Amino acid sequence: MFRKGLAIAGIRGGSGKTVVSMGIARALHRRGIGVAPFKKGPDYIDPGWLGAAAGRPCYNLDSYLFGRRELVSSFLHSNPQCPIALIEGNRGLYDGVDSDGTHSIAEMAKSLGIPLILVADCTKSTRTVAALIHGCRTFDPAVPLEGVILNNISGERHRRVIVRSIEDYAGVKVLGAVPRLDSLDLPERRLGLVTVREVPESGTLIDSLADIIEESADIDALIRLAGEYHYRDFGGPDIEPVSMPEEMPGGERVPVIGVMLDRAFSFYYPDTLEYLEKCGARTVTLDALKDRSLPQVDALYVGGGFPENHAAALAGNGSLRGEIRAAVEDGLPVYAECGGLIYLSEAVHCGDSVYPMAGVFPYRFAVEPRPQSHGYVEFVPDVENLYYEKGAAVKGHEFRYSRIIGGEASERCPTVFRMNRGNGIAGGRDGAVYRRALGTFCHTHPRSAGVGWMRNIVKLARERTAVNG
Repeated sequence: MFRKGLAIAGIRGGSGKTVVSMGIARALHRRGIGVAPFKKGPDYIDPGWLGAAAGRPCYNLDSYLFGRRELVSSFLHSNPQCPIALIEGNRGLYDGVDSDGTHSIAEMAKSLGIPLILVADCTKSTRTVAALIHGCRTFDPAVPLEGVILNNISGERHRRVIVRSIEDYAGVKVLGAVPRLDSLDLPERRLGLVTVREVPESGTLIDSLADIIEESADIDALIRLAGEYHYRDFGGPDIEPVSMPEEMPGGERVPVIGVMLDRAFSFYYPDTLEYLEKCGARTVTLDALKDRSLPQVDALYVGGGFPENHAAALAGNGSLRGEIRAAVEDGLPVYAECGGLIYLSEAVHCGDSVYPMAGVFPYRFAVEPRPQSHGYVEFVPDVENLYYEKGAAVKGHEFRYSRIIGGEASERCPTVFRMNRGNGIAGGRDGAVYRRALGTFCHTHPRSAGVGWMRNIVKLARERTAVNG
């Protein structure tokens, strides 16, 4: 089995690969060519924009978190109706977790057997760009580097000199030259874009970007390149999404899991929500900024996001916070990741302001200007709990600007994870538990080994339906 595809990489982070990837995805979508968007590595923000550009969910491919079978399975079968897959890399072409470039986008393109397009930032450079491209091409000749798209071109002479230098001395075809986009103001925050849900004019921005990419890049050549490449043949079964009925066999009601999805909480992998339904649940969304009461749910999943940027509105919705706290006391199963952990804490400190949160976990957090933890994590649940198998080796990732300034593990709220890599909540520990709620700074993916919380929260929700009807 094979799939046509393209990988978009940058010489470094900030080269413009997300802008180029969004523009290509929307250009293909406009032509009626379904494109299956992917983001390499752990990320929620870029996939939101790529999914909006392509008009369908964007999935993550991560060779660190996944085994090879799961990675290939996701690549082949996510958005199966789409003839072309488009993978946006992260960081630079050869950047991985070590000096060998393990888990880089270069290695992923080689492994999947798809051509790779390199985006080069040409700011204040001409022939030096050709030297960089030449180095990338010869550093590992097995990498399928098939074209270059130039970014931040300041004019026709600038473009002409760089194109001739690359094609004469680097031996790589230039497939586009994107001008400096001074007039296109893509909103940024910290290390990347603002989430797509926080930008009301996101559709207009993406369309404007696609106009520029269609004018400055050879979309037809990209389509031909994807279609003419020699693909590797893969086989093997896939975890297929399952559509669950409203009633379980025997008339048992399908458990309902609430998912907090809004401008403050939007960090969710599509695979996670699909897997919850595969396990036998039905998901419904709620908005922590607008909904004044908790809907009738049998469990609650609060993902990550930027609650600190909406802290005043979250604090102002006291009725929802109170209902969630009361539901936890009543035994509602709750799983909370990163921003969700902050929301379920006592308070978040933003500068000189302090905002009360739901008060489930006895923590107070402060938001700092620099990341407090960023990267892959590995942890072992070393205490019996409702969500993970004790002793399992679990991989995930952290990305946060918050740090704990008050509260600690206690008999009331023990931590059940030992951090082998990464920081966790504090003291090399993570996974705070209170009644049937678990809060963690560790994001996990359902295709990663040892991640069993989705299956277990559905089991807990089903038990709750049996009691409450």
